[in-house]
Amino acid sequence: ARLAALSSADRPLQLKFNGVPARVYLSSAPPQISPHGRADDLATILSVIDDAQKFVYISVMDYLPLSEFTEPLRFWPAIDSDLRAAACTRG
Repeated sequence: ARLAALSSADRPLQLKFNGVPARVYLSSAPPQISPHGRADDLATILSVIDDAQKFVYISVMDYLPLSEFTEPLRFWPAIDSDLRAAACTRG
């Protein structure tokens, strides 16, 4: 049987984080192995950056605007460009 997502960007779970109401859903990648209805990681990350009103908190082990594990290395600006645009156009 094929898996299906219980929540999505269109139908987020309603819950509380530290007493604060929140709407959450999971994303995953690559799409080929994600459950039907699950949001794509890249689309979700870009949506969070674009929808942020004050801050975007980022926690990563390594940050490079590259496709690090390919030969040859490839520039991959998707997230980097959105972060820079948010910082430059929204302060």
